[in-house]
Amino acid sequence: MVSLADIIDAGLYALRPELSIPTPRSEIAMVSIIKLRETFYDASPFFPAEAFEIESALRIGGKYGPTWKSPIALAFLTLRPRPAWDDGIMKAFRQFHDK
Repeated sequence: MVSLADIIDAGLYALRPELSIPTPRSEIAMVSIIKLRETFYDASPFFPAEAFEIESALRIGGKYGPTWKSPIALAFLTLRPRPAWDDGIMKAFRQFHDK
């Protein structure tokens, strides 16, 4: 089982620093998530993945074992709007799977 603490330690806050801002428990599910999702609905730009984000996502994915490492890492990378063909992500996952 992977705990939230494991995910945080592996780099969740590197992917979305906004998640590290303390909020009252009653607001976490409602206000915080809605604010994060707004970037997908407005005219916000896409954010090409940076190396540290890919590394953080792979560390988080690695917590779930080799079978789930890639799908979980990709899911965490989608916490921010990305270009459809993000070169950094494509390169990292090609190298990861070619090993």
